[in-house]
Amino acid sequence: MPYSERLSTHTPLKILYVQPGTNAFAGIERVVDTICSGLTDQYGSDFDVDVLYTSVHKNRPSEGRNYTIIDRVASSRIELMRNFRNVIASKDYDLIVVPQIEPTVICMASCIGIRRRFAVHLHGNPKLECSHIKAKILFLLMRTLFLPKISSVFGTSPRQLKSFNAMFKSKRPHYWVPNPVRKFDLPRPATRAPTTT
Repeated sequence: MPYSERLSTHTPLKILYVQPGTNAFAGIERVVDTICSGLTDQYGSDFDVDVLYTSVHKNRPSEGRNYTIIDRVASSRIELMRNFRNVIASKDYDLIVVPQIEPTVICMASCIGIRRRFAVHLHGNPKLECSHIKAKILFLLMRTLFLPKISSVFGTSPRQLKSFNAMFKSKRPHYWVPNPVRKFDLPRPATRAPTTT
């Protein structure tokens, strides 16, 4: 269904967020969980959110979530790519959001031939992540093959988005999505000295 028709019929947009294949439920894992919980709790009629887990997180919260959890644990890179392809092809997702550059490239490579919109969600500094040969190859693939197919780039800080733009010279839309797990110190409003009459 075209996007304009979805808006007119008020059909929720289908979002798939991919959890990274890590062992601990820590930084980016908590960010993904918090964002997806917030979307479903506050905008449940506008977004239909699925989260794909590709590994077992030792300390993953046991209480239920309002978003749909898809568990597809992979024991090899080939199985991971097969899982990506099967899950993404199973539903007409409007947007697939993948944390970090390397998993985004692997996910997009898995889905060649399937028409979907992808967004990369940065968490760390891209310059620091491109430190080993595998990362260099995947970053090169992002730059040469997949970046033109990315619909948007999310970042947890403006500096991070600048770093990505400097590395990739990206013309894709960039959006700062403040880290919902981190507490930001907000400036206190200025207080006026009492006036005497």
